[in-house]
Amino acid sequence: MSAPKVDSATSARMESLLLEHSDGLLGWEIAVALFGTSSESAKRKVRAIASQLKPTIISAPNCGYKHLNWASDEELCHARASFGNQAVKMMKNASLIGQALNARRMGQEMLNLAT
Repeated sequence: MSAPKVDSATSARMESLLLEHSDGLLGWEIAVALFGTSSESAKRKVRAIASQLKPTIISAPNCGYKHLNWASDEELCHARASFGNQAVKMMKNASLIGQALNARRMGQEMLNLAT
């Protein structure tokens, strides 16, 4: 499933909303403010917007989403560690895909890539 498309005006509204709330907001709170509902679809849009606005908007423990201007050092460290963990996983996946491509080019079948 691909991320929902979000226009720049909605992204700007979310950034402005988080600038107004220094303690951050939970995803459902942002969804209600932006879309009038806390449906799963609206919360997916919030996640898509937050992803587009990184690093300006971070996901912070115990407070949902927060604007970078309001994030504590601890929250910034958490966000940095989270991105680092994601990068490691992405590099592993890229390596496995590269191995599969090399095996295919050499006429070999690559089994059990996930192990």
